[in-house]
Amino acid sequence: VLGVFGGFGSNITPSQFRDLFWPFGQLNYKPKSALEFWIKVENIMNKEFHNFKTQETIDILLSCVYLEKQPLNFIHRVFNTSFLHHLYDEGGKNDYTKTKLKIIDQCMTLECDHYRGPVLPKDKFAKSIWCDYRIKRLLKEINNTLENAFQGYKISYSTILSQLPLMSIYIIDALVHPVKFELNSRYINFKKHPGLCTVILVHLPEHYCWEKEHLTGIEVTRIRHFQKIGLNVMSIDYKKLLELKYPAELTEYINNRYKSMLTPC
Repeated sequence: VLGVFGGFGSNITPSQFRDLFWPFGQLNYKPKSALEFWIKVENIMNKEFHNFKTQETIDILLSCVYLEKQPLNFIHRVFNTSFLHHLYDEGGKNDYTKTKLKIIDQCMTLECDHYRGPVLPKDKFAKSIWCDYRIKRLLKEINNTLENAFQGYKISYSTILSQLPLMSIYIIDALVHPVKFELNSRYINFKKHPGLCTVILVHLPEHYCWEKEHLTGIEVTRIRHFQKIGLNVMSIDYKKLLELKYPAELTEYINNRYKSMLTPC
């Protein structure tokens, strides 16, 4: 890939560059020779920025933030009136594109100290937020096991916190928290109570890359953002849970996932 990037100007078009670079973020693949890789990416972006279609630019920046490379030198070129007008003129005024912009804005806000964000207006209503009913159904089935595993705590389902945008990726499948904890408080600061609350995320088969072990870029980013605001994150595998036939197996799996979350890497 470095060889292809190095020969960019004469061999591939801006659209082809987007197609080559996009999977890195989607698959959460951090390349070897990272310094050289990112220097080449930045050089291409500087040279060809105005030749990319607006959607291509957004996709490239989205892959950057998935890989924890904050594109601070380019972000002001996107969040300005001129670029957004071009974006909408090219058919980018849809929920999918808006979601990409919000994720970029939120990644920069949480992970870049020099970014003064969020810059996009915050939605006040969650009319269009989609929940996967496979997850809801599964959590209902294992509710008793979860309550036994977290005795003395309350479990809230399909929760969205005020610190994060109203978006599907920030829906917390299950949140374990003290009984008297006011989740709807505008002023709650989880960083003052690190580790007090635990996010439980159910990962569906499509949340994984092809080898079914590593999570996709958006899922890794989702976990990272919950951790950034001071929450523990416990991941459980949807397909694995379906394979467990006995209550004792389910209890053991949940306990092991919780212990794994508490074990430093």
